[in-house]
Formats: sequence, C-alpha cells, structure tokens
Amino acid sequence: MKSEWTKLRTQPGALWSLLSAVILVVAFASCTGLLRVARPPHGAAAAASFDPTSVSLAGVQLAQVAAGVLRRAC
Repeated sequence: MKSEWTKLRTQPGALWSLLSAVILVVAFASCTGLLRVARPPHGAAAAASFDPTSVSLAGVQLAQVAAGVLRRAC
C-alpha cells in the first residue's frame, strides 16, 4: 500500500488518470440518467425491467480503461 501511495503522489499521470476515471463515471451516469428521464421506457414490461443501478454505473467500464492506463503508465 505504501508503494502504491507513493506512486500515486509522485506520478503526474496517476492523478490525471484517477481524475478522468471519476469524471467518466459521473458524466456517463448523469447522461444516462438524463436520457432515461427524457425517454422513459414504454409499457409495463419495460418499466418493470428498469434497473436504476445499471443506469447509475454506466461509466464504470470507461473508468476501468482509465484505471488500466494508470496501471500501465506507472
């Protein structure tokens, strides 16, 4: 843990990668949520199968890419 903390503090790219990961998660969750509000699912079956957790975690895959870049860059 100490070596990882040192790496995060000393590598300038690490901070940018972590910041981009957070921004990607928040931005995609917001955009997906706004899209769902603007265009709600039609019909009882579509409304019943709506998963709000999936909507809120929409940007996690892109954040994983940013974390992968962080791991490879350092």
